[in-house]
Amino acid sequence: MGRLEAENPKILASYEGLVFSTSTRLVRSERVEMEFEDIQQVIRLKVWRALASFDQAKCRTTRDKYVFMCVRDQAKDILKKKVRGELYIEDLAPANGLGHENDIGSRDRFESLYLCETPDAVYAAVEEEVFVPNTLTGLERAVLVLLYRDYKQTEIAAQLEVDRRDVEKLVQSIRKKMEDWRPSEAPVLERVAA
Repeated sequence: MGRLEAENPKILASYEGLVFSTSTRLVRSERVEMEFEDIQQVIRLKVWRALASFDQAKCRTTRDKYVFMCVRDQAKDILKKKVRGELYIEDLAPANGLGHENDIGSRDRFESLYLCETPDAVYAAVEEEVFVPNTLTGLERAVLVLLYRDYKQTEIAAQLEVDRRDVEKLVQSIRKKMEDWRPSEAPVLERVAA
């Protein structure tokens, strides 16, 4: 049950006050170098992990107390982290070369080499994306997403609050629609040949 609770947006949202108050308290400390948003993300991740690992059969405390305990421990870990005066890679390179209009500074050269994506890499990533047919209903798309995330049909039924038999029918419908769906390659080939 922990995995379902951890991925339920309503349950996660109920701990947002804890995330905000803990992050606010930590960012005011002089010993913490992290940004407020970064601290919030670390605490949110800890809440998610606590919810996923919580098992009432193994734990004597309530779910809320368990999450609070895990967040408190994470806050202690953040406070224990040594201040290192971290240097950022983009601050090490000078902003400009010789100051000429056409001169590419070492910082710009560094960014173009290591911090940029080439158009070929972007288009390759787009081409690798999985597309689904537009004939799938909203519920079928939700089932497909949960199947992709390795949920079992009983977990999908609990998550979507539908009967398990309905999930089986939806999975069969998805398989049938995915089987029939083939993106047509003929128009692309005709455009290339023309």
